Amino acid sequence: MLGFWYSKSPQFAKDHKDFWRARLIAHFLLFSTAYFFILTVLNVFYFEQLDLALIDCLGLVISLTIYFWFYKSGNVNVTAWAVTLMASSLAILFIISVGGNPFSILWATLIPPIAFFLIGRKRGSIISAIAFSICAYLIYTQQQQTINNKQ
Repeated sequence: MLGFWYSKSPQFAKDHKDFWRARLIAHFLLFSTAYFFILTVLNVFYFEQLDLALIDCLGLVISLTIYFWFYKSGNVNVTAWAVTLMASSLAILFIISVGGNPFSILWATLIPPIAFFLIGRKRGSIISAIAFSICAYLIYTQQQQTINNKQ
């Protein structure tokens, strides 16, 4: 199966500057496609959480769309941005949808490695800072609600 997945993604020589970025993109899209498919099925049939299943289904569709576009175009730079924005947006959307619960904040830790490796240190820092600012705001609002409830 991996041979099929890699044969459809753009091929670069090992000494090419985009070889490892293309591999990371292919790996990430394979993982996210499988992950979002499994979560969609679980959220629909086992947990009956249709709102979370919708987010997961959206992630599945976006992952497959990016993969097929990457396969057709071979443009590593645009695909790197698309993967980074997809991962960041879906992680933040999930965190917001569950109200910033402590278990959900852990998903934000995946954003910096993906962003740094795919779009670079400077731009990755900006994406990571935005994501962590949203998380900090959610934690702050939860803390304020807790304080108000105690009064």
